Amino acid sequence: MTSGRMLMRRRKSLIRRGLELEPLLRRWLVAHKRKQSTCSVTSFGSLVSSFSHPFVYFLQRHVAEAQAVLPAVISMGLPEKVVERCAVCNSAVTGLLKSAPSPLGRELLHAVEGVQLRALACLNNMLLLVDLSTMDPAFLSGLWAMLFQLGKTATPETSPDLVHSVLGSMWCILRKAVESPDTLLPALGITEEQVLHVCAGIESPDGRVRSSVAGVAGCLGQLAVFRPHLPVFADLLLRALQDSSQWVMVEALNSIFDVFAEPDVNEVVVQKRLLETLQALRPVLQEAARSSGRGARASGDAELHGRLDEARINLARFLKYKAKQFA
Repeated sequence: MTSGRMLMRRRKSLIRRGLELEPLLRRWLVAHKRKQSTCSVTSFGSLVSSFSHPFVYFLQRHVAEAQAVLPAVISMGLPEKVVERCAVCNSAVTGLLKSAPSPLGRELLHAVEGVQLRALACLNNMLLLVDLSTMDPAFLSGLWAMLFQLGKTATPETSPDLVHSVLGSMWCILRKAVESPDTLLPALGITEEQVLHVCAGIESPDGRVRSSVAGVAGCLGQLAVFRPHLPVFADLLLRALQDSSQWVMVEALNSIFDVFAEPDVNEVVVQKRLLETLQALRPVLQEAARSSGRGARASGDAELHGRLDEARINLARFLKYKAKQFA
């Protein structure tokens, strides 16, 4: 079969999934409203899986068709229902299940976390597609509070996947907040305690969590309201540059480029000796890019090499740009 026919078949399959999603949502929401047994953890997990990557891929590339589905998703209150499934479990119930003598309690907790993970994946996909500035401020405030509480309750040691997913949703929201700070920041109600708690995640033993924290710090650092915390963000990102994971190092560099590019933050740049650290990093980054290139040719995985090479080029440009500011 030719590649053109394969693409056509794939596109038709995606369109069918798009057309089939709306009645599926309606059935689930009706069941939820009536509290029928069909609205179980399993059925909700199936619903979330239906709104996974292939369908979102379709929405992102076929905007005209997406307009017929997304309004229904919002008007039927699917984001609110998904948030309900992400929420923190009752502490008394959680404690009871953990202390249960049989393995059933732990199995149930694992199943609940699985639903939370799938719901967070669904939520993150919707956040990527929806214009958050058009949503109810009360919903956005509750969403941010729920994500923070869920991330605070879960620990990177016992639930790294959950913490990583929570940070991914936070990161998505903050990227949009950077684009529309006047609209979204008042609705989110981000507190200093939340900022410092998220930054503490750089201590996580999980590299994915540390990478997400570096990205979140990069978004927070671009928001004027958090300008007093720039030294904290600088320390966090400088530490991330020394991380054993190259993914974390690359994310830290991208955040530094975003936060510390303009002259109005040069006081912190000088105070933290940021440019000296970046100059010393250049040969390390060049060698990492070369080594990853050889590894990519051997393994066929070029993603890390592409990110490292992009960071190497952008670092040279960043240092050149900053040098003109201090000339």
